Amino acid sequence: MPRASANSTTSIERALAILETLSHHRGLTNSDMSRKLKIPKSSASYILQILEANGYLFREADSGRYCLTDKISDLTLGALGSSELCRVAMPVLKRIVQQTNLASCLLVLDGADALYVERVNCASMRIEDWIGPRMETHATAGGKAMIAYLPRQETEIVLSHCGLRQWTTSTITSSAKLFAELDEVRKRGYAIDRGEYTRNLHCVAAPIFGPLGQVDGCIGVAGTAEQIDDAAFVRLGTLVRESARVISGQLGPSRTAPAQRNSWAEIASTASASRRAY
Repeated sequence: MPRASANSTTSIERALAILETLSHHRGLTNSDMSRKLKIPKSSASYILQILEANGYLFREADSGRYCLTDKISDLTLGALGSSELCRVAMPVLKRIVQQTNLASCLLVLDGADALYVERVNCASMRIEDWIGPRMETHATAGGKAMIAYLPRQETEIVLSHCGLRQWTTSTITSSAKLFAELDEVRKRGYAIDRGEYTRNLHCVAAPIFGPLGQVDGCIGVAGTAEQIDDAAFVRLGTLVRESARVISGQLGPSRTAPAQRNSWAEIASTASASRRAY
């Protein structure tokens, strides 16, 4: 097998660094990328153009910013699509769409991001028209539904990666307020998002639990502010919570949602037991 040259290895490393950097930003210019990665503009430009030509990026004509396409997430979805979680969740997602005429989705926690692994759109809502394949957890219903059940120390690590960035005027940017919100998520069993990541997009999500009470993912619904008002949050919250419970129960004989937990100590204890089991 021929050995890769130092130059080709460097280019591969830079290409991966560019993809990882763009996963945390809503688009960057060539100059932005050169500055962030401390590489020459000519090198950044060459790699960005290669990635664009192969369908991994697109370039905004007006701003010159490069953004990720869905091709990266499609690779992930291809790996996850045959998983038991997706197989069990898909009929439930379709049933939610039929009942609500809203889009439904399945997400997992991928590092510090909430990652879409399944989406079922409806006539009035296409999720991908509003948001990309991954989102920061603090500003989304799906993200909050999952990190609410992590030990507090792990939640703090996740949040440190996004820095409680403000996406809209509704985004929670205070650590104290966010942890209070996560307490509420655990009490009611579902999380809500009132345009915190994308203005005018409202979402409701509930966690899916694994065999020892760990969060395997979450199920959610999304619609416009007009489609999901304050009264609808309660109704949809009950629906996604019960739907998530159905999925948890179908994943295996011991996979049922745990009893309500309100303290971080209880969550940490469950997470510790889960890690020992695996």
